[in-house]
Amino acid sequence: LAALAYYGRILLIGLGRPSQLVAGAANDRPVPTTRTGSTLDGVRTGWRANRAPISAGLVLLLVLISLVVAAGGFGGPEAARAAAPAPSPAPTIR
Repeated sequence: LAALAYYGRILLIGLGRPSQLVAGAANDRPVPTTRTGSTLDGVRTGWRANRAPISAGLVLLLVLISLVVAAGGFGGPEAARAAAPAPSPAPTIR
């Protein structure tokens, strides 16, 4: 439940208005890359231009996975029950 507080704060910051310092900065939106050089150079250039949206997408994916696991998805409760210790086969002494 505490993780939801972190995600809520990230959401509020992301949806909030940027400060004057941020609003006055140069535009950092992804731009299409031109193909000059090797494929590796193109991948590097594409990563540099688009690393913020890619990173944000990965964070959202991790948020989604953590919420699904917290809600009991992916068979977590069943796996926990299956891994419970077996009863002892020792005979009882009377």
